Amino acid sequence: THIGKFELADKGTIFLDEIAEMPLDMQVKLLRVLEEKTIERVGSRGEIKVDVRVVAATNKDITDEVRKGRFRRELFYRLNVFRMTLPPLRERKEDIPELVDFFVKQISLTLNKVVRSVAAGFYHKLMTYDWPGNIRELKNAVYHAITVMESETLNEEHLSSFFKHIDQGKELFSKHNFNRSLFEIEREAIKTTLNFTRGNKRKAAKILGIGRATLHRKLKGYNFEN
Repeated sequence: THIGKFELADKGTIFLDEIAEMPLDMQVKLLRVLEEKTIERVGSRGEIKVDVRVVAATNKDITDEVRKGRFRRELFYRLNVFRMTLPPLRERKEDIPELVDFFVKQISLTLNKVVRSVAAGFYHKLMTYDWPGNIRELKNAVYHAITVMESETLNEEHLSSFFKHIDQGKELFSKHNFNRSLFEIEREAIKTTLNFTRGNKRKAAKILGIGRATLHRKLKGYNFEN
């Protein structure tokens, strides 16, 4: 007997990240669960009643996805009861220092490293970047800095290798991506990132700013060896 996420979340809340990446056939099943408030375990014929509050998130323009037929209109209306729009990190850079402080406390415990202070130059360096990968990319930068630090103070130098990798990526795209399809560009970006993370898909997904499930689907679509 395998208990699924909706059954586990009964009388509580379930968070569905990157909802716009859900295949259309799965959207139909989700809509049925939301409308009828019942689920079926895999391999079972019996229905189970569930009472679940759903919080869904996406980094895409969901109304545009509906218009293009990639997201079911009925499911959008069912989920769009209360809507919150979170601006990208580049439009709220005043949040960066507080986010950095939170990540420093969290990551230093994970890595068992002591961080007694954060230099002003460290914050300044992070504030001058536009963060296309948003908070996931910011967290990855702080993780990288704490990993390479040898003192107990985080400073700008600890970010040099992180931004060097980004600059190399920009140079790669500017030199080689003219007259190439989006398919080829994305495939090379994924391949380069996986090489950088030495095949670690979890880290690669963080750097690319996508979910692990999305990365796995793209790997399958690009015929990468898993």
